[in-house]
Amino acid sequence: MKHLRKTLTIVAAAVAAVSGGTMALIACSSDGSVTTATDGGQDSPITPPVDPPPNPPGDAGKDVVVVEAGTLAEFVAQNAQATCTRYKECCTVGTDAGFDLATCINDFKNDGWDQSLHDIAKPNVDAGKLAFDAVAATACLTAVRNMTCANTPATEFKNAWQKCYAAVHGNVAVGQPCVADVECTTTTYCETDGGTCQPLKALNAACEETDPSGAQCSYRSAGSAQCLDDGAGAKKCSNGLADGKDCNFDWDCQTGACAPIDGGSAFQCNSTVDFLFGICDLYKDGG
Repeated sequence: MKHLRKTLTIVAAAVAAVSGGTMALIACSSDGSVTTATDGGQDSPITPPVDPPPNPPGDAGKDVVVVEAGTLAEFVAQNAQATCTRYKECCTVGTDAGFDLATCINDFKNDGWDQSLHDIAKPNVDAGKLAFDAVAATACLTAVRNMTCANTPATEFKNAWQKCYAAVHGNVAVGQPCVADVECTTTTYCETDGGTCQPLKALNAACEETDPSGAQCSYRSAGSAQCLDDGAGAKKCSNGLADGKDCNFDWDCQTGACAPIDGGSAFQCNSTVDFLFGICDLYKDGG
């Protein structure tokens, strides 16, 4: 189904696994460390909220868990740990239910939150062509680790994946060889034919869906412009979709959240998203 291409939170893969689909499991990497602090936050610079309202059960409350990533290797390694630990907290709060944390971490060890590490894992990507932003990386993992469990606001969800994508960018200039978008500077993309970095296309320009889908229109497809159907069977660089529009990827939407409807048979842009969609049942101990 078309909508199964979309990677909601990193859990659309879980839905595919439940339904017997063939989508690759999305996200993260294995083994990481987390430290609890009372002066952390979800954004950079990391600052505490002032007199925050009470959080619903399962949320971090005033004690925000900060997940630091000082190097690219740490960022990659801590993705799955932060993600699956939060899933476990949300799925088991107030119950005696078990959660298979080890299997979750093993499943979500490759592509990063919402595919943010996908390019980095591609064969032949040159680490020497990458720049790493430790502040954005820490903000990314901290946001994921403290995600609201139920009815996650799209603004919170979008903040997490935007920070995750901002953590790594390339330094290859226009016209120079590349093997993935992440090697190119933030105003360019890696052209598949010829393998050179090319300038991002302007709004309303014709585009082709690449990997990721809107990379010709915004850097690594993580900006506001996406390669979308123009309604006449062609694709052009357009601003994100409004709430209620069918979507395939979170970054397709202006809100940054492509949420399941009708039990996951379709996805639409929304102001909230189901952070745990399919996860708790999938990782019940012995499940």
